[in-house]
Amino acid sequence: MTFAPEINQTSTHSGTGSTLELTEDKILKTFERIHILVDTRSIIFSAHARTRMFERGISSEDILPILSKGEIIETYDDDTPCPSFLMLGYIHDSVLHIVIAVCEDHIKIVTVYHPDNRWINDKMRR
Repeated sequence: MTFAPEINQTSTHSGTGSTLELTEDKILKTFERIHILVDTRSIIFSAHARTRMFERGISSEDILPILSKGEIIETYDDDTPCPSFLMLGYIHDSVLHIVIAVCEDHIKIVTVYHPDNRWINDKMRR
């Protein structure tokens, strides 16, 4: 399987004040892991994510293309039990952010939301 995800070279996790340098190799390995887990449908939705998706009219099937082709715009390597990522994608001509935890045997969808005016170009926090 080949893919060419868009790569945001530098990502900042608000709240910690740290800047994480994302190497192309790290992003590609993460996307490889995501693709394997999406292909095997090893995806778990948190109760919070399901509630937000229902409120916003977003289906589970809407999420899959973003997982496969979206852009990782922030990383949270220290999250437990699995490192987490903020992904940017588009559905129904609108912008969507998805926070996912990429574990060894599954992806957990943590939350799903439309970015508000706290974001510059939907990618960077103000």
